[in-house]
Amino acid sequence: MSAAAAPAVVGSGKELAYPPTDGISNLRFSNHSDHLLVSSWDKTVRLYDADANVLKGEFVHPGAVLDCCFHDDSSGFSAGADHTVRRLVFSSSKEDVLGQHDAPVSCVEYSYAAGQVITGSWG
Repeated sequence: MSAAAAPAVVGSGKELAYPPTDGISNLRFSNHSDHLLVSSWDKTVRLYDADANVLKGEFVHPGAVLDCCFHDDSSGFSAGADHTVRRLVFSSSKEDVLGQHDAPVSCVEYSYAAGQVITGSWG
């Protein structure tokens, strides 16, 4: 590839402090801040202030976390290989199991319009 055909570098990246120790299953930026929510096969969901590169909180699950999404800037939802759907409140370190499936929960999404958590599983 010639120098003229080389892709342009848009910006410089940075590594997050205290990254997951296994594969990342999903990451989401908040619509309201620079917060980043990251789920991982290492059984964690982590909340970062991406701009300041600060880990703001972490929850450890019994199994791999397959998906995550925000509810607001300090809370979110997770879907796991342990068949559960959880609500995570980082500001108070509170965790609630909202429900479960008969198989690993592969996706979770929060509908702001409906005020509902929607999930899907492998089974």
